Amino acid sequence: MPKLHLVRLMRERIARLGNKAASAVSALMPLVDGDSDYLRYLTAETIGAIKPPVDKARPLLEKLQNDPNPIVRASAEEVLKNIGNY
Repeated sequence: MPKLHLVRLMRERIARLGNKAASAVSALMPLVDGDSDYLRYLTAETIGAIKPPVDKARPLLEKLQNDPNPIVRASAEEVLKNIGNY
């Protein structure tokens, strides 16, 4: 599993790219199944920062909407709600 500080750094750098990083969304898929609640939360937040087309993000976010952690679920729901507005 990636080190959390590296994932945070990656998220910050990807966020600066915004929707130019939309192709990176599929690379986040393995993180959705990780053991770390924080890592899954960061995955949802990273998708929100990228602001990808909804068709690229929906599968990941829908999976995170069913996460056992309520913070991860709430983050995924908020991002999913907002990506249609970009």
